[in-house]
Amino acid sequence: MLSSKLGENNIVIPQVNLLSFVEVDNSFENLYDEIETLRKFTVDYLIIDSVTTEPKLVIELDGKSHESFGKKNRDHYVNQVCSKAKLPIGHIQVGEDFKKMNEKQADPAYKKAKDLKKIKVVEVNKMLKEALSKEGYIELQFEKPDMGKFVAVPFTVPDEKPEREEYDSKKQLKKIISTTLEKTNWRLMSDGVNYRVGYLSGKLRCYETEEDLMKILQ
Repeated sequence: MLSSKLGENNIVIPQVNLLSFVEVDNSFENLYDEIETLRKFTVDYLIIDSVTTEPKLVIELDGKSHESFGKKNRDHYVNQVCSKAKLPIGHIQVGEDFKKMNEKQADPAYKKAKDLKKIKVVEVNKMLKEALSKEGYIELQFEKPDMGKFVAVPFTVPDEKPEREEYDSKKQLKKIISTTLEKTNWRLMSDGVNYRVGYLSGKLRCYETEEDLMKILQ
């Protein structure tokens, strides 16, 4: 988010220790103590030049926790250090929503959900027909969808292999559907697959939001 706003000439580095970019010299009263203090603190973001790698700007995200006495002292110290280093520092006020967004984006399930291919029903039909026909499930049909709280699409498909018994037919169909749709936002619903005289039926669900997808990926 910050990278896109600051342009390609800048690199945004999160959670950077003060000691890694502040030069300690004789202007500090107690050199050893200063080094130890700098080592304790990090800034939220350091912006550096993409060519020279010179520090250009520090950005701090100030949430509700920064209202505490300890945090105020810490912020005052960071401001002084940046001023002494002649490095501009910007403070951005953020709330609980920003914190929750950061926590969500750090969740491995969220990253997986972002990578899933969001496809429409026509693409689902095409993908499944191709995969199923190779294993003897022919003429896949989608029925009228349930457009309630979420989109559920009933389907039927005949098994053209008469020697395949009910258990094996259902098991193989579920495996093909799960594998084919694994990297998409569609899943076979928990109702599973029904079987009668060689006809199999079930329902597919479309997960439209990343929050819904995270639930099935966690």
